[in-house]
Amino acid sequence: MSGIHLHKRLCGLTFALLTRHLAYGAGHVKFMLAQKPERVDELTNYLLGGERFILDEYFGQQTWEALAILMGGGIARYDQGLEMVAGVKRKMVRDYVTRLESIGLGSYARPRCT
Repeated sequence: MSGIHLHKRLCGLTFALLTRHLAYGAGHVKFMLAQKPERVDELTNYLLGGERFILDEYFGQQTWEALAILMGGGIARYDQGLEMVAGVKRKMVRDYVTRLESIGLGSYARPRCT
């Protein structure tokens, strides 16, 4: 297995593990909201903090650029990799919103503009 294929496989396994982890946590949040719905504001504050961390620290520009190189198959195909990364970002947002809706936080996931 080449280095690029190994990296792609590792990324795929990492995303699969993350998906399982998030589903487990979402189940706990759903249960908590069913038992203590008055804690919804507290929970949405935690979500906002987590979103900031993910956007600012976990998935910074360097991470996306490295993924573009890996997903594109090398620096020469960086532009194709960026297109693939954009697709990953869109999927992550869709999955996040779907997860929020499934645990009863759809209004948080789709705030209204005033």
